[in-house]
Amino acid sequence: ILGFIGIGLMLIGGLIISIVSHFVVDSMIQAHFPVPVGYLGFVYVIFAAIYVFPLIYLNNFSNYISKAVALRETEYLTIALANLKKHVKYIGIMTIAFIVTYFFIMIGVMIFSFRTAMHAM
Repeated sequence: ILGFIGIGLMLIGGLIISIVSHFVVDSMIQAHFPVPVGYLGFVYVIFAAIYVFPLIYLNNFSNYISKAVALRETEYLTIALANLKKHVKYIGIMTIAFIVTYFFIMIGVMIFSFRTAMHAM
């Protein structure tokens, strides 16, 4: 339940950032960001969309495991464990993808920093 509330807050926050950034354009803020600030809200919406699927799998696991325990049905237990497997697999793939992305971002930042330092000399 808290995960779905968090996703709702991320969506609301992303929309607010996107809308407010179009009306409040400060040259000082915009000078420090290479892209418009409104794209930050779009990133929040993307992360919320990415995180919906593992929450659905986890919610399905919770519902089916409680049915399996209450009714002592192995079919519900099988479905519950399949949803847990999907959840863990999705989180694992997402974690690996983020680690690889962070690695490439660090490489890009190092290259950009070295190039900027070389041009400053």
